[in-house]
Amino acid sequence: MREEILSELSVDNVMKHTRYLAEELPDRYSGNANERKAAAYLEETLQAEGIPVSMYEFTGYVSLPVDSRLHVIAPEHMEIPSIPFMNIPNTPSEGIEAELVDAGPGGEDELESKDVYGKVIMAESSYSPPRQEKIRLATARGAIGALIAHWGLEEPRLMVRGNAKAVWGNPAPETREQMPKIPVLGITKADLGRLRHFMSRGSVRVRLTAQVDCGWKKILLPVGRIAGSGEDAQQFIILGGHYDAWGNGATDNANGNGLLLEMARVFNKYRHRLNRGIWVCFWSGHETGTMAASSWLVDNFWDELRDRCLAYFNVDSPGMTGTERYTMYISPELADFGAEAAMDVLDEEPDIQRLPRTGDQSFFGIGIPSMNARTMFSPEEIRRMANATLGWWNHGYPCHDTMDKVDPRMMAKNMKAVAAAAYEICSRPVLPLNFIRMADEMVARLETLNAVVGDLLHLAPLSKAAHTFHSRTQALESMRRDLEERITAGGLLVGQDDKGKVRRVNRLLMRLSRVLTHAFASVAGRYGHDHYGLSHLKTRFPGLYYAPRLAKLDPDSEAYHLILTGCIRERNRAADALEEALHRLAEVIEE
Repeated sequence: MREEILSELSVDNVMKHTRYLAEELPDRYSGNANERKAAAYLEETLQAEGIPVSMYEFTGYVSLPVDSRLHVIAPEHMEIPSIPFMNIPNTPSEGIEAELVDAGPGGEDELESKDVYGKVIMAESSYSPPRQEKIRLATARGAIGALIAHWGLEEPRLMVRGNAKAVWGNPAPETREQMPKIPVLGITKADLGRLRHFMSRGSVRVRLTAQVDCGWKKILLPVGRIAGSGEDAQQFIILGGHYDAWGNGATDNANGNGLLLEMARVFNKYRHRLNRGIWVCFWSGHETGTMAASSWLVDNFWDELRDRCLAYFNVDSPGMTGTERYTMYISPELADFGAEAAMDVLDEEPDIQRLPRTGDQSFFGIGIPSMNARTMFSPEEIRRMANATLGWWNHGYPCHDTMDKVDPRMMAKNMKAVAAAAYEICSRPVLPLNFIRMADEMVARLETLNAVVGDLLHLAPLSKAAHTFHSRTQALESMRRDLEERITAGGLLVGQDDKGKVRRVNRLLMRLSRVLTHAFASVAGRYGHDHYGLSHLKTRFPGLYYAPRLAKLDPDSEAYHLILTGCIRERNRAADALEEALHRLAEVIEE
C-alpha cells in the first residue's frame, strides 16, 4: 500500500500549486487580500478532492511594513538603504540617534562582551541565534535600536526582512511587556561591510526612523481533515506548513503548500486503508505574527490534540535548488523511526538533528512529537553562502525567492520521504516511538550538571531517576518491538490476545511525550510558548540553562540567589516529570 501511495504522488501537481501561489499571489502578508485569496485557493483545492475543510477565522496580532530611513551622521553623512522589521515600535518623526556597536552574530557571548547600553547594535543575520533572539538579548542589555544585515551572498545587495517579535503567537497579559521595544532595520550585507570599515577608523553614529503597522487583524486558518478507517480512526497526525510569505515565497513556503496539497490528495484517495486520520493545516501569522495560527490551534484544540494527536510534521521550504542531503530536525522519540523510514524509501542515511523551536513548532508544551525535514545544502555550500542555511535569497528584499529556486527533483525526494513517514504512523498498529534517545540525553545532561552544581540543586536523585528511566525505556522498547514483530508476522492484523496490550503500550508511548517534553525541551512549560529562538533551548532541561553559572558566581551576590531560586524550581519541575514517567512505565512493563 505504501508503494502505491508513493507512486501516485505527482511532482507536476506540486509545481502547479507552487507556481500559482508564488506568481499570482505574492506578498501573502497575514491579514491582507492575497493571504485571503491564498486561503481560498487552499480550501477550494482540498474540497475539489472531497476533503472536508474547516476555515477558521481568528484575530491575530500581526504587522506590516510602512517605511524606514537610516542615516550615518558620523564620521560622514550618508543614507543607507533599509527596511523596517515587523512588530517594532514606531520611532518619533525625527528618529533616534546613537553610537553604533558591532555585535557580530548577536548572541549572548558577543553581547556580554560589549557595552551596548543606549546604543544601536549591528548584527549579522543567522540562526546563531535567530534574529528575534538577537533583538531580545540586545534589548535586555539596554540597546535602543538594531540593524540586522542580510546573510548569504553580498552581490545581490539584498536587505533582510524579518520579524522582531520573539513572543510566540498572540501576546497575553504575561507576555505583552515582552513585545519588541526597540526599532530594528534590515540592511544589506554590503552595507554591513561598509559600516564595519567606518568603525575600524573610530566611532560611528547613526540616526534611524521606522514606521510599521501593528495590530489585531482577522487571519485565516484552513484545516482539511482526512478520516482514518481503522480501530484507531479517532487518532490523527498533523501535516502543516505556513502559507503567508514575504514576496513570492516560492521556497518559503509555496512549495511546501504544494507538497501538502498533493499529499492530501493521494492520502484522501486511500483513506479507507489508513488506520488513523490526518489533519492538513495551513498556517498564517508565521512571518509577521510569530506562529500565530499554529499556536492558536494548540490553544483552542487542546483537549483533542492532547488525547488524539500522534505527531506533527512541519513542511517548510522543501525542494530548494542546490540542496541534496535529506535532513530531519526531529524529536528524539521519533528519530529512529524517521531515519528508518527515510532510509527505506530514499536508500540513503538522513542527517538527524535536534528539533529546534523555530518554524511552526508550537507543539512542545503539549508534548506532541514533531519533525521538520527537508533537503539541505552541503556544509561547503552553506559556507560559500556565508551561513545562509535556507538559501542566500531567503527573507531578502527585493525578493529573489522565485520559481527558479525550486528544484522539482528535490521536491519529489522530500515528498516521498515525508509521505512514507506519515503513512507508516497512520497505518502501523504499534506506534513507532522509542524513548531511549531521550533517556540517553537526559542522563548525559544531568550527569554534566550534577558534576558542577549537583549539591546546590539536589540533582543526585534526578540523575538516579534518569538512569532508571533509561533502563525502563529499554524494557519498553523491547516490549514494543516484540509486539510489532508478532503483528507484522500476522500481516498487520492484531490478534485478540494482543489488542489490549497494543492499546496499553500505545497509550503509554503517547503519554510519555506529554509528560516529559515540557520539562525536557521547554522553558515555558505545558501551557505557555517559549520565545522564538530562545538560547536556553539549545540545552536539554532548558530551565536549568543558567545552572552552571552558579559555580562561578559570588554566593552573596543577587545574581547568584536569583539563578539559584529559579533553578531549584526548574529542578522540581523536571523531578515531577520524571517521577510521573517512571510511574506510568512501571504500570505497563511490570504488569
